[in-house]
Amino acid sequence: MPATASLTRKERDQQVRRRDLLAAAERLFAQKGYHHTTMEDIAHEAQYGTGTIYLYFKKKEELYEALLERKVGEYVTHVHDRVREAESHLEKVRTLLSAKLEFFETHKEFFRIYLAELSTLDSTLRRCSAKHREKMYYDHQAFVAQTLSDAMRAGVIREVDPTKLATAFTGVVNPLLSEWIKSRSKDSICGIESFVTDLLFKGLEKR
Repeated sequence: MPATASLTRKERDQQVRRRDLLAAAERLFAQKGYHHTTMEDIAHEAQYGTGTIYLYFKKKEELYEALLERKVGEYVTHVHDRVREAESHLEKVRTLLSAKLEFFETHKEFFRIYLAELSTLDSTLRRCSAKHREKMYYDHQAFVAQTLSDAMRAGVIREVDPTKLATAFTGVVNPLLSEWIKSRSKDSICGIESFVTDLLFKGLEKR
């Protein structure tokens, strides 16, 4: 995406309309579900004419994909920025978890939509979504592995394969998050953070 300062007035207006439509879609998907929301509903919610939405998205699946990709991008940016702000290597490792949970708690309605609709979304869309998000996922996993590797070299966590540890980290946290979101639990997400932190830093061995 080009810097805002380098865009023409028309291009800036187009970005604003696109953001408005995606924000309206996110609200309606949360209220009505993906399959019960129409393109006309989204245009009306964003206070644009029906024809306007089709200038940006040819069909609802394309809009959903754009929304999902935007949300994943926001997540990656949020976690990376928070980790870079952390001062010590140990704090950076802990922030990998806390920043992730923070983002999911803030955007839990969106992720509830995603989990609820995933099994019924068209398989073509799922393949398309996976293809578009694959690079972001692997870049993020490389960032996690590098953060862990730096902490190992600093001597604050024991040395293991950082790539495998990054995968294990994701494998532990994601299912716990999914259950928390699907259950509509009123419990604080802090419970997940405490559990995972204890598991990762202390392990299972009884002392």
